[in-house]
Amino acid sequence: MTIKQNTITNDDEPRAAPRSSRSDQSILFDTWLRLEPPRWRVRPYVEGFVGPKLLDTRYSLSFPGGSGTASVNDQATASNYGFGAGLEALLARASDNPGSALFVALGFRELYGGHAAFHSRGR
Repeated sequence: MTIKQNTITNDDEPRAAPRSSRSDQSILFDTWLRLEPPRWRVRPYVEGFVGPKLLDTRYSLSFPGGSGTASVNDQATASNYGFGAGLEALLARASDNPGSALFVALGFRELYGGHAAFHSRGR
């Protein structure tokens, strides 16, 4: 699962202006499949993934002097898929557990799919 979050506020505006904020969060729920040789010190791999993504946005507006606050939550979903390939190299094996090892990977991933966006109401 991947989560990205952004927050935007307008705190630099004059005191008489209302304070607004927006928080965006993207969440990817992907299922992965990776194919690689089991016991090589340097091993190539190919992988594929597919799954939905969720965009969650929260808007907030508050007026000076505590005269009111409004907030709205919007969500949108889309599907995504992709593939990747690369190399993994063995760095170390665990001495206390024969099946454990530490690898470093160098590769690429390509992501495709729909766009998650909000449509303005009344336009």
